[in-house]
Amino acid sequence: DMAGSYDFSLRRDDYNKYEHIINLGEVLFLEGLFKTWNNDNAYFSISNIQLLSSIGEDKTHSIMVYLPISKLDQNLLDQLNETIEESKGKHKLGITVFDVETNHRLKLKSKSAHVQADFAFIKKLKKMNLGYKVNEA
Repeated sequence: DMAGSYDFSLRRDDYNKYEHIINLGEVLFLEGLFKTWNNDNAYFSISNIQLLSSIGEDKTHSIMVYLPISKLDQNLLDQLNETIEESKGKHKLGITVFDVETNHRLKLKSKSAHVQADFAFIKKLKKMNLGYKVNEA
């Protein structure tokens, strides 16, 4: 919620565990569960706190690139290959070649090519007018 704020109480051991990232003005990512106490009172029990800026890296495992067969040519393949080579990283890579007219799809998952599926990589895909989906490959 970018327009509001919430107050959370932390137990002393939780505060000590996360005090290095709890600073005024920091945007945080909280994980936890809503629990009830005495059947009437609900509270949010925090299990993890991270800087929001680090979440993409931590939560991204793979990326699937969508390649329409109608745009498939040597120039696009060369650009895509160059982008993959420039963006080596730890995220699994998949490519789905699809035909809009027949709705046929061919999913390809690379065993050896891994990329850094970050903002720079996605920006390059968008420049080539290719679609993508994170954590699908």
